[in-house]
Amino acid sequence: MNSSVALSKSAQFKRSSAGERNEDQSWVHRFWMLLGAFGLICAGAIYFYMDSQESEADEEVYVSVKVTTTIGLDQLVVCKLSLLVDPVQEKGLQKRQKMLEAVVSSSLSDSYQQDKAPRLADVRDALYVAINRKLPRKLQIQDVLIQELLVGIG
Repeated sequence: MNSSVALSKSAQFKRSSAGERNEDQSWVHRFWMLLGAFGLICAGAIYFYMDSQESEADEEVYVSVKVTTTIGLDQLVVCKLSLLVDPVQEKGLQKRQKMLEAVVSSSLSDSYQQDKAPRLADVRDALYVAINRKLPRKLQIQDVLIQELLVGIG
């Protein structure tokens, strides 16, 4: 009987160590599952954050400039422009609004001093070049859109 008691105790001991091993494996399994879920959540958050940053970078921002000037003795020129810029440049260009108006006015006067009216594409190109020459490199505009251009009102 002594040997049967020893066998039953060793069987119980083996069972209890197998139970501890299952508990250890179950804890490790839960740890890896939670770590994997945390990693997936972090990857998803990074993806959506980067996607929102790209969509903000793709936004087009326009700065409006409206100028009324005279050319010659009695011809009035009214021009309304939209300047395409990066979103980070918008505040810098708004601070330079008066300078932009002066540059646009001067460029329009130069374009329309000729006897023959220039093509609209030539006026747009002249405005683009004149504005970018006066602005610092970090505030260079990407495009000039002419929304309204009335010449000869007097």
